[in-house]
Amino acid sequence: MLCSLNRFLILLFVVSALGASPLHASVKVGEFKNFDAVLTLEELGNQYQIGEHNTVVKVTNRLVVKARRGIDAKALINISPHIINPVTIFEMQYSKYWLVGISDVNLLGIVITELESHAGIELVQPDLLQISRKTSRADISREKKIDEHYFSALGLGAESARGRGVNVAVIDDGVDLAHPALAKTDVRFSYDTESRSLMAKPVLIEDTHGTKVAGVIFSRSDTFSGLAPNASLISIRQPSSWTSETLLSFYLAKLNNADVINCSWHTQLLLEPIADVVNDLAAFGRQGRGAVVVFAAGNDGVVIGPGMTEASIDSAFVVGASDIYGRPKKFSNTGKSVDFYVYGGRYKTTAVEGGDTYFSGTSLSAAIVSGLTASLLSDNPELSLSQISKKLSALSKVND
Repeated sequence: MLCSLNRFLILLFVVSALGASPLHASVKVGEFKNFDAVLTLEELGNQYQIGEHNTVVKVTNRLVVKARRGIDAKALINISPHIINPVTIFEMQYSKYWLVGISDVNLLGIVITELESHAGIELVQPDLLQISRKTSRADISREKKIDEHYFSALGLGAESARGRGVNVAVIDDGVDLAHPALAKTDVRFSYDTESRSLMAKPVLIEDTHGTKVAGVIFSRSDTFSGLAPNASLISIRQPSSWTSETLLSFYLAKLNNADVINCSWHTQLLLEPIADVVNDLAAFGRQGRGAVVVFAAGNDGVVIGPGMTEASIDSAFVVGASDIYGRPKKFSNTGKSVDFYVYGGRYKTTAVEGGDTYFSGTSLSAAIVSGLTASLLSDNPELSLSQISKKLSALSKVND
């Protein structure tokens, strides 16, 4: 657990980072760069559509700015008189991402141009709200308890530490830690990016997904048990997908020394800042051995193309859903970026406000990989990402 001072400093950082509430006025933005493309924002009422991608987003008076490490808040303010309250939202090995407020929403396009003309600025994008897609789905197939098959395939016996000493971040819609099966979980850090409080419990009636994910990894119950119940939880509630909040969620995971980061979701369009921070975590996290960032492939039954969603990030562990024989489910997204196909059928886990429920889809598959990875690392903490990936490849060969 972080000491009180560190938690207080992180709280101060987070409260200042998120800035003003989203505005729904007509914001003149125009174009912005994303990887090698230039994307156009086309006005659609109080929302925007990103050109040919048909992705609908909201925009506010904030920019996400990637700057070289020598650029500080004062230097950013000196670039444009319209910039206010720059705050670091992710610190990379060689660059920083900043959340920059703009004094007038109608000046976003002008400020983007001013920033892009500066030699120390590497990328500028409007802070966008996409709709994140949780990747669970109903499955009426018979329940399958496949845990022991997977433990056996990975060489994890009864003496395994089952996650002890490993920090697992769950970025989702909150975790009900009052659930009896989760009450003994070692919580390293908890934060809600919406309420800006040190509590990541579910708030809305639809906030059930994160508790299901946590149950797969951390639960302790007479009827079902998590895959890494001795791991420490970093619980981050991120109910919306503003780019700045996603970067902040990953930064909080990094500051809390996350070894594994579970993301049982994806957005509609992969934005370059998200790929940047995931690549940075995979390269430099876990004391240089690489943090394991796990994304669900998605349940749309499509082939994932390059740059399509977070499930196309090469450095992430991308997980599709399989049946009990290891065959990809028809609903599971596929493609070269999918690293593993893991059971995604009917699986018992924790429900909000007590009791149990069933979980399925690539959200489940991703949570299974996160839990098994935590158990692997508790027994073999020196494993590199490539070594972990090689061991996990055995999961696709497990059958009934």
